[in-house]
Amino acid sequence: MLTQWPEPGVKVKIGRLVTYVVAIGNIPVRIPNLVGLNFDQAEKIILAKGLLVGKIEQEGANGQEEIIQSYKIIEQSPAPETMVKSQSPVDVVLEKKGSEPDQQGEN
Repeated sequence: MLTQWPEPGVKVKIGRLVTYVVAIGNIPVRIPNLVGLNFDQAEKIILAKGLLVGKIEQEGANGQEEIIQSYKIIEQSPAPETMVKSQSPVDVVLEKKGSEPDQQGEN
């Protein structure tokens, strides 16, 4: 829905005409900058903008690694600020899974 009249929150009498304007077809959406966000945050933003989560890759992955919601996004396509139609997919590349920190001082 793009707009309505009377505006949301206005009380009206029962039976009064309320007009809605809805979008038919795809409307332009600006791609947000997702680089640096964790996947969970980025997914919420993508969906809130009316876009779809596209291909998800992990840097250096061999296809066996699990995608972790907290991994940060290091690349995205389309690029930030690109105008696309709603329901367009946004592909992301997640950071390479880090190794456990070394335990120093242990023998």
